[in-house]
Amino acid sequence: EKKNMLFLYDAAGKLIKNVGRSGAQNGSFSGPRGVAVGPNGLGNVYVADTGNHRVQIFDRDGNFLYAFGEKGSEPGKLRGPESVSVGADGRIFVADTGNDRIQVFTQEGILLFQFGSGGKEAGRFSSPSRVSVDPSDNVYVLDRGNERVQKFNADAKFVKEFSLLGNDAAVDGYGFMYV
Repeated sequence: EKKNMLFLYDAAGKLIKNVGRSGAQNGSFSGPRGVAVGPNGLGNVYVADTGNHRVQIFDRDGNFLYAFGEKGSEPGKLRGPESVSVGADGRIFVADTGNDRIQVFTQEGILLFQFGSGGKEAGRFSSPSRVSVDPSDNVYVLDRGNERVQKFNADAKFVKEFSLLGNDAAVDGYGFMYV
């Protein structure tokens, strides 16, 4: 099924390669929803494999490298992650949607810390569906259930919130947010 594949295109928009298929084995997907590319020449591709409750990492040619995560609510485990983003320092930020939190991992998939929990208060989430990191490592979280975007500093401290006017969010290299 095409919905369970990763497609690699060149800069001219020519399809180079399809990666994956439906399934739970490494390199296969179950409803992937988020994809990110690593910064500073790392070139790895990170996929939020939502239905398999994990993040998979591929090289720039689409070859499977490794995966981390498994279904659960304990720290380091994931429940339906919908988005992944990579900071300038290589830390991997995962919108752990089903657990109402953001988890931050090393390049090796080791949990560094997590922030947020279920709720409406500042710094809490209801189905966080997107996470983006700007060049200063500020973190923006599309808090779908609370209809807002929340901004956190590099230490995961709440900074401010914005009313949600769209279904997705991204931050560019200059710190501009697009919703």
